[in-house]
Amino acid sequence: MKKTGYYKIVGIVFAIIIIIGAGFSFYAKSTSTVSKEKSVILLKATDNQPEDYPTTKGLRYMAKLLEERSNGHIKMTVYSSAILGDGKDILDATQVGTLDIGRISVSSLVGYSPELNVFMTPFLFRDADHEWKVLDGPIGEKLLKGLEKNGFVGLGYYDAGARSFYSKKPIQSPQDLLGQKTRVLDVKIQKEMIVSMGGEPLTTPFLDVYPGFQTGALDAAENSPPSFYSTKHYELAKYFTITEHVSVPETIIISKKTWDTLSPQDQELIQQATKDSTVYQKQLWSEFSKQSMEKLKEQGVNVIIPNKELFQQAVAPLYAKYPEYKDLIKEIQDTK
Repeated sequence: MKKTGYYKIVGIVFAIIIIIGAGFSFYAKSTSTVSKEKSVILLKATDNQPEDYPTTKGLRYMAKLLEERSNGHIKMTVYSSAILGDGKDILDATQVGTLDIGRISVSSLVGYSPELNVFMTPFLFRDADHEWKVLDGPIGEKLLKGLEKNGFVGLGYYDAGARSFYSKKPIQSPQDLLGQKTRVLDVKIQKEMIVSMGGEPLTTPFLDVYPGFQTGALDAAENSPPSFYSTKHYELAKYFTITEHVSVPETIIISKKTWDTLSPQDQELIQQATKDSTVYQKQLWSEFSKQSMEKLKEQGVNVIIPNKELFQQAVAPLYAKYPEYKDLIKEIQDTK
């Protein structure tokens, strides 16, 4: 009888230990921003572009590198086509830690780090090589660092190409924009750029640009060749003027709440995978952009190569209006 009672007590104690252990395990999982099970870190990443877009492919390549290099310790699931939201939705979720990683345009981040506004400056970069020397160097790193005080860690940049004008009527010089209702990014310096050329800036929501051309609410807009092609705006705007007046890169951000739960080794793995995926994404973007230009020509779009100096001269006075960026702009322009 004594032995039976002893075994019963041992069994009860053992069951209590299991229950308490399960409770602690559940608590740890429910309060962590990074889901861990058998030492596996599960990350959620999102992009508002479709599966075949270069930025989405870049994230998928990053996920592949992470799983391979960590031997399955880090797994990243990529959600495309704005399944987890778009723009502010991505930023809000990443900021509070319910989303781990997001691909977002620099233009959406200027409210969180004002220095990023420098990328909105027209004709900031001499060419693509100059842009990437800046982004991959200490200046690009410093600008991403400014995001941390608002709950984001900037991992790196993706290519989004340069933006040019497309329109119903040919644009050969700034004078051709006179009085033209032109859709532009909802950023102060970009709106001022259109005004300096004599145009009327409108911050029409992106999805309303096509009907805007249909109804006459818009005469012109500006974006990269892939965006111009994928949106089918070429059906209504038959002129594409290669001004390449601004290059606004994409960024890869991770929630600081997620970042702070990771070991230094895991952080290094993520940083290196981001860096390597950028090289891959840039190659994809270059090919995608060339293909888009060819397809636009096949659709009857008239491609105009203007004298860029005329556009540069028209917007040059804008630089004096932003003295707070004077030193940073000089630092960028002096980068060789």
